[in-house]
Amino acid sequence: MKKITALSTALLAATSICAFPGIASAATEKATECTGSLIERLTAKYGGGTVAELDIYFNGTTGVNCARMNHVGVTYGKKYFTMVYIGVCKETSPGPTCTITQNDSDEGNYTHYAGPVSVAARKHCIYVTAQLAYPTMANPRNLDTGDASHCG
Repeated sequence: MKKITALSTALLAATSICAFPGIASAATEKATECTGSLIERLTAKYGGGTVAELDIYFNGTTGVNCARMNHVGVTYGKKYFTMVYIGVCKETSPGPTCTITQNDSDEGNYTHYAGPVSVAARKHCIYVTAQLAYPTMANPRNLDTGDASHCG
């Protein structure tokens, strides 16, 4: 199942950057926003408060899905390793399998958000995953849509 391979690759890259911070240059957050309608918001909590939100959008005019992992609460404005990944599934209906055909990702030590990342996925499902290294890289907040979802 390619979804697991893509997720593993993304998380391995994330771990490598945090484990060897001198190797990666300082990341710059993208200035653009997602367009379209918010179709899902997943929240990560720690210590009783929300520390991150994964926002997923779909633009019905363009057929583009977009995702962004936002810092909120105590993490907002503070630099943490943050990543977001979105993939287009070959599948066209929700289910336990997502064979990734294309993807986009963003990661770095950000103060406000990772992303946005986007893919053209009209009439196909998507898979989205994100991570915020809070409170530590060894104990991060992870969010994802599960399997193939948001098909259309």
